[in-house]
Amino acid sequence: MDWLDEQLQSIRLTNKGLWSSLLLCLFGGLLLAVFAYGLTVSFCVGWERLLLDESQPMERFTDIFLRSYTLPVPRNVEMPVAVLRTVRQFNFFVYILLAVTWSSRRFYKDKICQPLLIMSETIKGIQQKDLSVSSYYKSGDEFEEICSGMEEMRRQLIEDQHQIVELHEEQRQVNAAFAHDIRTPLAVIQNNVELIRAFYPSGKMTEERMADSLEKIDRHLQRLKDFTFTMQEIQKIDEIDLVREYQKTAVLAQTVHEIGKALIDKEFSVQLVEPMPDWITIDLQIISQVVENLLANANRFAEREVRVILQVDSGFLFLFVHDDGKGFSKEEISKAATPYYSQDKSDHFGMGLTICQALTKKHGGVLRLSNAVNGGAVTSATFIIT
Repeated sequence: MDWLDEQLQSIRLTNKGLWSSLLLCLFGGLLLAVFAYGLTVSFCVGWERLLLDESQPMERFTDIFLRSYTLPVPRNVEMPVAVLRTVRQFNFFVYILLAVTWSSRRFYKDKICQPLLIMSETIKGIQQKDLSVSSYYKSGDEFEEICSGMEEMRRQLIEDQHQIVELHEEQRQVNAAFAHDIRTPLAVIQNNVELIRAFYPSGKMTEERMADSLEKIDRHLQRLKDFTFTMQEIQKIDEIDLVREYQKTAVLAQTVHEIGKALIDKEFSVQLVEPMPDWITIDLQIISQVVENLLANANRFAEREVRVILQVDSGFLFLFVHDDGKGFSKEEISKAATPYYSQDKSDHFGMGLTICQALTKKHGGVLRLSNAVNGGAVTSATFIIT
């Protein structure tokens, strides 16, 4: 029995389906039933011959199973002989029933019980919001496919959960930065309104002072409108769909050159690092938005020149924007991509690099800030291409 179990176990490991495993278990049970049936019949015939005191040997082995019941039976052994003959007649059906029971239990234990337990634990973990319970199962049958599907679903849930946490954190940063920066224009508007209310009705405010206060109110109202616009732009990024298309690298280079000529009022150049493939799969619209924001940011700080370097390597598109300005400070390198961060908030709202970071991430890449060895700032955007 142990040897047969080991053989069934070794065969089961290479099985590719539940149906063939079930047939294998039933075939093993049938072999055991036939073997037990033969032993039982042989045992019964041997005792029957002994009780009947038969000395004539059997001519063929099959005579054991075809033994006649017409021989006279002495009265003193009628009961044991009857029992032996009954066992001979009906033991096969008993063994078949036992074989089916054993095969079913074996099949359930080897092929059904473990994957059901694994899937049950995984489902229970998901219901309890515990995504650490894996549903890994290796068997080569249909249950492996189901468990693999559940494992993929679990991993996707983990990834979605991480993305939700990141989105909440990004939204929290945007809201916190917006709430912090909106205080200044609101305070200026409030102070000037109170100043007008206090001095204009009594005639103590000159026309020149009145015009200056109104100009400040108007300027900071416009600033609040711009804040609102940038908030809407940030929200729209999540709605942008990534659409990868085959594009010629020459078209990409030409697009970058056209954007640069439209935005840069200093010397501008685009350099391609060879070897450069003729075609790449990218979302040109997203990359164009990143280029536009990076070039606009570089143009503000460049003194005489802005350079763009494009490189394709190991499945990535690298975009480097280099200006010859003063470069990034340590604080700017760590915070420049933070929403509304800017050392000079009167000019812009610090959202350009934040938008670039979000768009680059949507394209599977990352945004990095650094300083060139010979001076100036270098902003690099990496995009996954296929």
